[in-house]
Amino acid sequence: MEELKYVKLTLGFLLLLAAVFVGAYFVGKFAKINQNRLPSEDENKDFTPEEKVRIQNLANDMLQDMDGLNIAGHDNSMYQEFLSMNDRFFVAVTNDFNYLIASQKKNDKEKTLKQWIEAESPYSDSVFKGLRNAILLRFNRLNLD
Repeated sequence: MEELKYVKLTLGFLLLLAAVFVGAYFVGKFAKINQNRLPSEDENKDFTPEEKVRIQNLANDMLQDMDGLNIAGHDNSMYQEFLSMNDRFFVAVTNDFNYLIASQKKNDKEKTLKQWIEAESPYSDSVFKGLRNAILLRFNRLNLD
């Protein structure tokens, strides 16, 4: 009789603990986060005209490279440049790419740069596979979609 009381108490505690974890998971999942805000020490700092052109060109080049079937592989230099950029430029290129996708309505499934890179085959070549994984890790670190 005494053991049954402890078993019920333990099961009740575990059930309550599970409910708390599940509740916290869904609260975190549905929280609105401003994900594509440019990381910067000075919020009012804008890009120079040369930097804006560099950002637009890289976003456009990446779109051209990933659009369609890539039987011949990728131009890895642009992905290396993208990966080597600081967080502020990384987010700016991502935003510009996402704007290009939205304005051109290229694909209904992949609507962001992260989704396009995830959809690219990691088996094309070993260099691109490493770059792809590093870029996706950076997207996760910056909490970008």
